[in-house]
Amino acid sequence: MYDNRAVAMSCVVKYGLAPSQNSLLWRKEMKFKLVKQSLNVVWISPIITPLMFSPEWFRRYELLREEDINNSNSNFGPDTIVTDYGWIEIQCSPTKAVFQLSRSGLESALADLTSSIFAMFEHAETKAIGINTLYTYNFDDKNDWENIGNALVPKDLWNNNNNSKILLNDVEYHYGMKNLVIAIENATPKDSDSYSETINVTYAPIKKSDNINYGLHIQYNHELRILEDKKSVEFTNLLREIIPKQINEALKNDINSHEAMFRRVLS
Repeated sequence: MYDNRAVAMSCVVKYGLAPSQNSLLWRKEMKFKLVKQSLNVVWISPIITPLMFSPEWFRRYELLREEDINNSNSNFGPDTIVTDYGWIEIQCSPTKAVFQLSRSGLESALADLTSSIFAMFEHAETKAIGINTLYTYNFDDKNDWENIGNALVPKDLWNNNNNSKILLNDVEYHYGMKNLVIAIENATPKDSDSYSETINVTYAPIKKSDNINYGLHIQYNHELRILEDKKSVEFTNLLREIIPKQINEALKNDINSHEAMFRRVLS
C-alpha cells in the first residue's frame, strides 16, 4: 500500500525527477515548454489474457488500495479489457499487458506494483518488456521549432540531392520531418547477456491545438527482450529486481537527453 503524498515526495528523492536548474531556466525563457509527460510498462508473456489484473484479482492479492478497486472502471472489447484504477490504467489482451500511469508523481508506485507482479509470477515466461517515457513540448517560436527539426533531419541534404518529383505544375518543394526513429543499441553484446536492450527514440511533430503552437512529441521505448526462449522464466525473476532501476534511469536520463539537444540547437 502507499500514500499518494509520500510517493510523490519519494519520486523526487528516490527517482531524481526534479528538473535541472538549466532546464528550468530555459523553460522560463520560453524556448520550449513541457506540456505533458507520461510513463507506461508493457509486458509480453504467453500467460497474459484479457481477464488478468481484474479488480477482484487485485482485491485477492491486496496489491491496490480498496478505494482504487471500488472506484475502478472496466471497458470490454472483442479481445481486450481496459481497467482504470484512477492512478493507473491496465490494458490486457492476449500475450500483452500495458500498465499506463495516469497521474504524474506516482512513478515509484508503478515501479513497485510491476515489481510485485513479476515476483508473484515467478514461474511465468517473459518474452519482452517495454518501458516507455513520453513527452510533449510546445514551442512558441516557429523558427525554434523548425531549427530542432533541421538539426535532426538537415534540409540542405534534401534540397541539394532529392531527385524524386511531384508531378504537378509549379511545385515548390518543402522537406519536413514527419516521424523520425533512432535506435540506440549495444554495439558490443556479450554471450553472457541474458537479454538484449534497445532504446528506440521517436520524434514526431504535432499539429497546432489549444495549448500547442508548434509541438513536438518524443517517445523513448526501452525494449528488453530475451535472447533464448529457455531463459524466459529466468528473465521474469530478474525483472522483479531490475524493473525499478530501469524505470528510475529512464525517468532521470531520457528528458535530459532531448532537452540538452534543444538547448544546444537553440543557444
